Amino acid sequence: MNFHFAKVQLQPLLHCAVEQMAGYAEQHKVTLALDDVSDDVWLWADSNRLMQVLANLLSNAAKFSFADSVVKIQVQHLNEQVRIAIIDQGQGIDEEFKAFIFRPFSQSDTSDVRNFGGTGLGLSISKSIVEHHGGRLSFESTAGKGSSFFIDLKLGSDHISHA
Repeated sequence: MNFHFAKVQLQPLLHCAVEQMAGYAEQHKVTLALDDVSDDVWLWADSNRLMQVLANLLSNAAKFSFADSVVKIQVQHLNEQVRIAIIDQGQGIDEEFKAFIFRPFSQSDTSDVRNFGGTGLGLSISKSIVEHHGGRLSFESTAGKGSSFFIDLKLGSDHISHA
């Protein structure tokens, strides 16, 4: 993957991601709700690659949420980092599958999940992109209550890994 890092303002990036995924969410009878985001949060990032991560996480959240629910997108500061949380109100992730969720071609074997389709590459690629930004992709999930995916990224250009 090629990366093109530049100074990126987080607020418009998130608004764009929500706008781009709104139609997909609507197909699944899900609403995307972006909390207020300060306009002074900047990252040294590849905006196209971060958009790819956001699109993957938002589409998963919409796809696996129950109809008439809300997927929340929240931003919070954690020391020198920013955390983007994508919180769904879906079926959650089975305990047995949690350890494998970021592996390529991994999908839960339950028939309910298999009916949603996909290649099983999205989360693996997203994790790689976030790590290339010097960040971390993680999640919390409770079966029957939904999942929260967290993108933790460092603020400012001084902290970015170019490995």
